[in-house]
Amino acid sequence: MKNSLSILFALMSLVFVIGQAQSSKLDSTQSEQSIKEIDFYPTVLGDTSSLSVPPPDFVDYSVEPKAILKVNPEYPKEALGDKLEGIAFLKCWVTTTGVVRRAKVIRSDSKYFNRPALVAALQWKFEPAKYSDGKLVDVWVSIPFRFRVR
Repeated sequence: MKNSLSILFALMSLVFVIGQAQSSKLDSTQSEQSIKEIDFYPTVLGDTSSLSVPPPDFVDYSVEPKAILKVNPEYPKEALGDKLEGIAFLKCWVTTTGVVRRAKVIRSDSKYFNRPALVAALQWKFEPAKYSDGKLVDVWVSIPFRFRVR
């Protein structure tokens, strides 16, 4: 009887271990696929470290940031076959030095527009926003990028 219980326990343990291994394998395959998709169709680019504290969504500045260098996105090759056109709306963190530190896709008509819009946004330069006392302040700005087949 003792041997039967030991064998039964060993079999149950083996079934549990095999089940966990298969589940783990599925999870890692799914996460690898998700990572590849995220890398190819990102929704955020730039400084995303936990040490970076972005500004609040609303900052009461008196002088708004002014774009001094605008970079247009390249039309994505993946969208050429379908001749897709549309807009990607981005939310961009503009620092007190006038650079875009982080860009996020807020809405996009196609996932193919995400990466080119993000890459372009990170190249924009601004005159920074200012408080009424003249002190510079980090803010979020919205930038729409239009994609047209040429």
